[in-house]
Amino acid sequence: MVVRFVVATDLHGEARRLFDELLELGAADRAARLRDLGPDPAVAHEVTSALAAAARAGDFLRLLPSGEAIAPAAGMVAGRYRIERHLGSGAMGDVHLAWDLQLERSVALKFLRAAAAATDPTAVARFRAEARAAARLEHPHVATVYDAGETDDRQLFIAMAYYPGETLRERIARAPLAPDDALRIAAQVASALAAAHAAGIVHRDVKPANVLFDAEGAARLADFGIAKLLESPDVLTRDAAIGTPAYMSPEQARGDAVDPSADLWALGVMLHEMLTGHRPRAGTNAAARTESLAVIDDGVRALVDTLLTDDRARRPAGASAVRDALDALGAANAAAVRPRLPEAGRGALPTAVTRL
Repeated sequence: MVVRFVVATDLHGEARRLFDELLELGAADRAARLRDLGPDPAVAHEVTSALAAAARAGDFLRLLPSGEAIAPAAGMVAGRYRIERHLGSGAMGDVHLAWDLQLERSVALKFLRAAAAATDPTAVARFRAEARAAARLEHPHVATVYDAGETDDRQLFIAMAYYPGETLRERIARAPLAPDDALRIAAQVASALAAAHAAGIVHRDVKPANVLFDAEGAARLADFGIAKLLESPDVLTRDAAIGTPAYMSPEQARGDAVDPSADLWALGVMLHEMLTGHRPRAGTNAAARTESLAVIDDGVRALVDTLLTDDRARRPAGASAVRDALDALGAANAAAVRPRLPEAGRGALPTAVTRL
């Protein structure tokens, strides 16, 4: 039986019919047959793109013998989880609210999208790495992973805790956050990063869309899909600038090897965005990037400046130092008193931060 990949489910009508026919032919015969049929150029392009994707995918995700894929949908059971409704989508996966039939609780099921598996040879390995990385962390500000598995037709999924609140991106879209809220959330994310870095994990995609809020309003860092395990060769993304460009540190954007300081840069971008409603200016030095923070507390601006320093050796030494500084700034903001903050860094945080 010829394997038909799930990528074909994105095709309809004439394109799907041609895909099914041409998939069974060799490369030369496909080209000749396509010339003979003379389909609309747009259809021809769609079909040839799908055939190329199927060739790259190998034989990971298949259709059932009937030739029809089972897309996650309400009522479908994946392992011990019954899907209830779609929650959202990302670059590589779709997330659904589901019910754990054994433990009787709501969970979020993240499925690797078939098209991503078909077109990206590393997608499957990265998806599995996400589950392993997140499962290594038990922390009040990291999204909890319960389980990982696959459906009967070999669609991979990760079962995670379901957090009913909005994302930080949605919250920022309404309006900039009050300084005390921004500092509290940034401190919680820094705490999550400190735990990840201590476990040898660099997240590499810290951004508002990957910060969720649980029922108590606490921030939870999610989506470790491109995380780097520091003790392992980065075979999936070597020499690649991977991540979300607006939140990439300069070294990450260049495709250089990254260390935990790349996550601190992204945290600085995110803190700036929480306070102002927009990201720092690109392509300038740290002071120019954060000029819109002029009306913000000097200590906060100094911390953001330090996080956004191009020279990674001049950024704070670790996420725990940043968390402590954020906690102290938050306490000072709430009490309108400026205490001395703990020193940090491969050196120390700026004077404006350490002597408030």
